[in-house]
Amino acid sequence: MSAASNAVSSSDDDGFDFLLDLPIDEYFLESFKSTCHGEDEEPRTLCVSTTAPTPTHPKRKRQNNLVVELRTLQDTCGALQKQLEDLQQGRALRMVGATPSAAKWELVARRQQASWRKTERENRELRAVLHDQAHVKEEMEALLAKRARTLVARIDDDDDQWRLLTLSANGAKRLQAIHAIAARELSHVEGDMIRWGLLDVHPSANNDRWQTWTSATEVKCDGVHHTCLRGPMATVVPVVWDILRAVHIDRASDMPVQHHTYNLDDDTTYLRSFLSHSRHGLTFESSAICKRFVTTDETVTVVWRSLVDDELMPIHKDSLVIEKRGWFVCAPGPPASDGTPSTHLKVFMSTSVPLTGEAWIQYRKFLLSMQLDGRPILLDSNSQPAAMLEESSRLTVRMLLDKAREGLGQEAHDRDTSPRW
Repeated sequence: MSAASNAVSSSDDDGFDFLLDLPIDEYFLESFKSTCHGEDEEPRTLCVSTTAPTPTHPKRKRQNNLVVELRTLQDTCGALQKQLEDLQQGRALRMVGATPSAAKWELVARRQQASWRKTERENRELRAVLHDQAHVKEEMEALLAKRARTLVARIDDDDDQWRLLTLSANGAKRLQAIHAIAARELSHVEGDMIRWGLLDVHPSANNDRWQTWTSATEVKCDGVHHTCLRGPMATVVPVVWDILRAVHIDRASDMPVQHHTYNLDDDTTYLRSFLSHSRHGLTFESSAICKRFVTTDETVTVVWRSLVDDELMPIHKDSLVIEKRGWFVCAPGPPASDGTPSTHLKVFMSTSVPLTGEAWIQYRKFLLSMQLDGRPILLDSNSQPAAMLEESSRLTVRMLLDKAREGLGQEAHDRDTSPRW
């Protein structure tokens, strides 16, 4: 059996290992039954009574529910143990002769199923919280604010704020929330790659695909890009990591930028940006988390996620807040024909902009006023929100790739081409 198939079996069976070692204490069971039966017996005495004998009643036989439950659990344990053995044997027979690709995809499917179950559980918990909040709102309208304080305290105690993309002002909870949000974003990467066909993409494939959605409340754009950069992983990863944490706004424009970088450790960064446009009276404020993960197969994944609010540094209510998430995945690629090492670079980006109120009008002004290398970004001011958001997303990824190639010292003619294989 291949190593991959062994990994599949071990990862799937760990959750039922406790059934194999569950002790069945027959001595305890019999002693417990004897004790239970002994409780029904009347105490005996040797003293002689001179009074008239009391009438005797037949013993009351009662069924002990605990004994029945113990027996039922024993039977259930045996049945589950037999079922587990059958599943292990069936999986072993199924994986005999399986190709590495089949074993890999079975492992991916199992991880996705576990991720889906976890997401469903979190959604149920969030729906329960929202239901409680709606109930609190009704009580508050009836001037019963006591329950509201109780609910807020319960949510804070359970550390559920991070699920709502909000950082606590408490230092320990704040750090815990940052790592929890980053870990949740990492769990989405594999599903995103499967959905966009990037899991087993060919090195020579240049994927640049985007999709937009428009509803009554927001416009959203998701997209992926794949290319190969000349250079080893040790050179490419630091360049991409540094570019992601920087803000690329032309200092000569009339858009002052305040960008603060908080490095929590070598692989975790908290970003806070504040941009203002004096001519349009526009303010743009963002808080985001960036975290780098390294796996055993030398793959490096960098995730980022914008936040809804920060209790320690609250976002101003008049600022434009955009929801963004995405990731970079860097993996070793085959060498080019001239022996130059290369690195796979897979990029995913998702951006959501509200359409309610003045949000889109402000964001449109923000895009049209941006400059890159002293030149304004060319966008059609008459295009629909979805088209403009897609074009700006493409330009953002293109800018990041150009900056990466500049950091790697590549020539201009290499910027739009991948290595030839």
